[in-house]
Amino acid sequence: MKRSFWSSPGGVFAIIGIIVGSVVVVCVGLAIAGALMSGSAASKMDASVVSCTFTPGPLSSATVGIQVKNNGVSTRTAKVGIEYRDGSGNRIDTDTAYVRNIRPGDTARVEETTLLDAEVTSAGTCKIVDVS
Repeated sequence: MKRSFWSSPGGVFAIIGIIVGSVVVVCVGLAIAGALMSGSAASKMDASVVSCTFTPGPLSSATVGIQVKNNGVSTRTAKVGIEYRDGSGNRIDTDTAYVRNIRPGDTARVEETTLLDAEVTSAGTCKIVDVS
């Protein structure tokens, strides 16, 4: 009686080779996908403060100009965390700004005004604390 190829030693090695090859292809694909997605959003978006103005008084406010560059490969929206500090360096408020639909390689600028949680009597600073 003649054995089929798949039940012969060559067939068994072929089956093992197909299984091992499939596992390697899947693992390499997952590694590549992980590498492409491993950079956090912050690493693909650069944000900086381009202007910061405080308006003192009982209803103190701050206006911050933010510039965001998309270093990624797809159009994205940036969520930017901002921290406001008074002239003495004390944190007086935080806020979030959204810069929408930034194309790959492009830079966008927005200006946000926030009513502050504390009254300020002089200028302060605006700082980017998070970009995602």
